[in-house]
Amino acid sequence: MQPFSSAISAAITSLALALFANCGGDSTATVDANIDAPASAHLIRGDIKLTATNNAVRLMAQNGAQVDVPVADIVGKPYVFVMTPGGEPPANTTPIEVGNGVMPADLAVKFATAKTYADGYYEMAFFIMLSGGDPMQGPQNNDLAAFSLEPAMPGEQALTGTTVRVRVKGADTNLPMTNANFIRFTK
Repeated sequence: MQPFSSAISAAITSLALALFANCGGDSTATVDANIDAPASAHLIRGDIKLTATNNAVRLMAQNGAQVDVPVADIVGKPYVFVMTPGGEPPANTTPIEVGNGVMPADLAVKFATAKTYADGYYEMAFFIMLSGGDPMQGPQNNDLAAFSLEPAMPGEQALTGTTVRVRVKGADTNLPMTNANFIRFTK
């Protein structure tokens, strides 16, 4: 695989976001996926389902407190996902794949990556842009960001703390995420 420069990665991400903005639908920009992908490569299916009670989604804040986010603040907002090699936060490496879309009224998002992922572990950054800020800057104040704090498996790098660990082993992989995987990001 030939790594792309961060400027090219930024351009591809911007293109993906422009496609999203102009087409009104979901899109995925593959940064270097499918280049020399092994025949045994797999895809990753994201399955995000946020649930609401009394028109609010209850999540954790960064300080550990519970926060209720109005459904109206989430519906229609853009989401972005970024796939990176295991142990690498998106800010430190060239993404494998970048995708985006719009949060629907039922707060359920399903997508599939390119069939690029060999057996191993990867990181997925997923955030919902409530702030209206620049997605190239990552999650910003009041955005919703996914994370996991499960322990790393033997032989894996430490968790990033800002992504969800995805393990691929011998088959396509499903990655379900619920309210418990999200925080309301604050600076």
